[in-house]
Amino acid sequence: MKIAILLAAAAIGFLSGAVFRGVTLYQQVNAPVEYVLDGSQKHISQLKDIPDFVAASPQQEHILSVQYQGQEYSISYHTLSKEYLEIVYGIPVRGAAVTLYMNQQSLRQLGTAEKELLVQSLPPEPEGDSADPGVLQQALVSIKLQLAEGIFHQETAEAVAVGETNAQAKEGQVRVCFGRRDLDGSQRRQLEQLGYTIVNQEALLEDEYQKEELFLRMKYETFISLLLSVGASCCSIWKK
Repeated sequence: MKIAILLAAAAIGFLSGAVFRGVTLYQQVNAPVEYVLDGSQKHISQLKDIPDFVAASPQQEHILSVQYQGQEYSISYHTLSKEYLEIVYGIPVRGAAVTLYMNQQSLRQLGTAEKELLVQSLPPEPEGDSADPGVLQQALVSIKLQLAEGIFHQETAEAVAVGETNAQAKEGQVRVCFGRRDLDGSQRRQLEQLGYTIVNQEALLEDEYQKEELFLRMKYETFISLLLSVGASCCSIWKK
């Protein structure tokens, strides 16, 4: 009888693990997914025809040199449309001030935990021997940094700002968000049919591998739980 109880308890443990992984997998599959694309921006309007489309915006990468607490730092950030920031990230863009919306990792690069602060941006250094420190100092501009909770991957430093994002028939990067990831690869195929190359392919593949691992663990835990349940039942019948 004790063996049957132990087998039943183990079966419940494995089944609980399978249920937990199943719920986690469901949440991840139904979470929004972003693709960073290379290609013509003239096809942005056609992205709306892909199922589960949420928003799309031209994207440009920039490097900002800033002075903070007597030191100079370089911050990498992307410019996206105001609509994209509001719809996808839930960032209420207000006012005309230049604002960088950053995650915790970006703020840590500045050695601060403040949620909002002012730094000073440095214009690109002039080439040759014509640099005039006085002119450079007069050109300093205040930039507002604001912590944006719950956006981006928190493992890497990321920052965004509102930029000029008029879609034109030119090559460049595009960021698109879908409300959920498909399971048959149709999103990727439709993006490629529009002539886009997926830039963040590696991150997306890693995410898919994690989902496959969750599915396999859930599958095996369910199978083991079933075997243990059968074993517990057999032990109970044999004891009788």
